Amino acid sequence: MANYVFTDRDRTRKLYANDNIIMAYKSVRCYCKNEKCDARMFVYDPEHPNRAYFKASGKPPHCGACGYESKGFRITEYKEEKFVFPDTLYPLLKDVEKKESKKAKHGGISRIGGIEGYKIVECNAYRYKKENLTMYMNYPVFPNVKGHLILEFCNEELLKKMIPRMVGKKHDGLVVVFGKWRHDEKFSYVRIDSENQISVIKKES
Repeated sequence: MANYVFTDRDRTRKLYANDNIIMAYKSVRCYCKNEKCDARMFVYDPEHPNRAYFKASGKPPHCGACGYESKGFRITEYKEEKFVFPDTLYPLLKDVEKKESKKAKHGGISRIGGIEGYKIVECNAYRYKKENLTMYMNYPVFPNVKGHLILEFCNEELLKKMIPRMVGKKHDGLVVVFGKWRHDEKFSYVRIDSENQISVIKKES
């Protein structure tokens, strides 16, 4: 997934997914930001600029590091303490610090190590409970699942809106969740106050 591409082969004209002229580029081939890559880039979901993104379609595929690898980071090459959290993401939380989260009763799912603080977490949907306004997420992503995370939605409307975007039959969609995480002896939780806290990177085919 990419948030910008170039509209010309020489890469002199940059186009962002949330640009106000994005609909004019629906089904129009664009070019990868990597000048050595000849992947055919197209915009997806341009009708909703806040969710629109670019990805390669057809051949040739991405070449080198510009392509997205669904396996995520190599843990041996990633040091969490060096990560600097982007300040631009904090406004998406909609006063999450001021709201108390009502913890529902959960059980019967395997334990994982705790996630705590402001984090961006890669996971995918496992199941949801409308009565508790919760969604359980596979972590790490399916099929390498070791445990589950819990998303606590602030209202039923938001949960219903996100279910068709996130939940599939094979649990192999790829989702990124941003928020202030907390954990107890069994689960890690995050409160979802806005759809902007969730980005669906890869939907099931």
